[in-house]
Amino acid sequence: MQKITKEPTKAQQRWRSIGWFVLKTLFYFGILLALVYLYEYSGVGSAHFIYNEF
Repeated sequence: MQKITKEPTKAQQRWRSIGWFVLKTLFYFGILLALVYLYEYSGVGSAHFIYNEF
């Protein structure tokens, strides 16, 4: 008996690879935004609390 496998067409493979690229790009962009937000939230570059009153 022969094993039947349905191979995706070239167009399906292309759209699948485009979809993965878009998903990975959005995922890494979200990580980058989170890191920038956390960097701004930490207050790096601003005066320390002890010097605010002087």
